[in-house]
Amino acid sequence: MQTIVFDNRDNILTPTKGVFAQLVYSIHGNITGSSHTFNRWQFDTRYYFKPFQKREDVLAFQGYGFLSVGDIPFNELAQMGGDMIMRGYFMGSYRDKNLLAFQSEYRLQVLKRWGIVGFVGAGGISDSMDDFELKNVMPSYGGGLRFKINRKEDVNLRMDYGFGNGQQNIYFFIAEAF
Repeated sequence: MQTIVFDNRDNILTPTKGVFAQLVYSIHGNITGSSHTFNRWQFDTRYYFKPFQKREDVLAFQGYGFLSVGDIPFNELAQMGGDMIMRGYFMGSYRDKNLLAFQSEYRLQVLKRWGIVGFVGAGGISDSMDDFELKNVMPSYGGGLRFKINRKEDVNLRMDYGFGNGQQNIYFFIAEAF
């Protein structure tokens, strides 16, 4: 497995500015001790900035991809949904060899310790890259509350409520989704 990472975010758990980019390539086969032969690329890119100089609001964007070829076992397939990417879908309710997703969120600081968030996303999952079509892209959207549990380290407790194609989920977590 090979990994390349660039990270200049100001905070890992609750970033307000900067860029994170990660590219992972892994080979699976007899030589690596796997009973299945496949290759996988994963990329995760994020960008954060404060749109207003005199406010603490944050606009965040994420592009995510999970691309694989070969004989992939079920437990290694891409999974859409969960508390991090494409909130609103149950984790693993959509699985296949390839996943592409994009999401953004606006983090509005309401009081010193309280904030609200609105998020939207779009993603698709398919057996091959040739099968990706815009008509199969699924939406994700929702909102949430933030409570700063540690002001010194700028760490939030989050509660998000997400929707997607007839599904809905609530998430409680420490740190932002991305």
